[in-house]
Amino acid sequence: MAVDLAKNAGFDREVVRNRRGDQEYFSALLCKDKRSHEALEMLVSDLHQDKEGTVSTFLSHSGSEDFLWGLVRLLDTDNPRVGGNAAYILGTIAENELGAARVLSLTNGKAGEQILDDLTGMLMLNDAESVMNAAGTIGTLAESSEGRDWMLGEPHLDHTISNVTNLLTSTNQWIASNAALVLARLTISETGCNRLLDHDSSQLVLTKLVLSLGV
Repeated sequence: MAVDLAKNAGFDREVVRNRRGDQEYFSALLCKDKRSHEALEMLVSDLHQDKEGTVSTFLSHSGSEDFLWGLVRLLDTDNPRVGGNAAYILGTIAENELGAARVLSLTNGKAGEQILDDLTGMLMLNDAESVMNAAGTIGTLAESSEGRDWMLGEPHLDHTISNVTNLLTSTNQWIASNAALVLARLTISETGCNRLLDHDSSQLVLTKLVLSLGV
């Protein structure tokens, strides 16, 4: 007997049917119910199967800016899987040059503060995949000078540095590696180095960073 995996997963058959066509499920990211969670799952799946094609389709959609705001909203959740998926998608989109510019365009004012705060909070979760995705996304956004300048100007960056530092000794290699990458990219600039040295626990941060490098 054929098993309807979409139905078993709680997805609407019509929405799933459209996912390989015109990506109408993108609009579900704006919903304030489980439809947005289902859309996240679909988008993650599509990115795994065809990352470049899916990112291109997403960014070329007329509603892409609204969808990005939808993803940002989904970072602020009590559901680790939902937040982790949203972080993964934002980070993957930001790996694209145009995508990075689009994501960083959302970081002006209070919105930028909230985005970094949400990602920082996710670093403390017990869900390893969500932690890895959040750290990876912070590292991706810190890769460009624009992204670094944004983070280095955020008032709560010290909290981010503290949480990232705690992950350097994680037994999960991917998490520890992503954490080290965040600090490495933040300190590319002199401002970043000074921000790290001025941190209340700078000695601990530097000690853990050195130990994580196996020196």
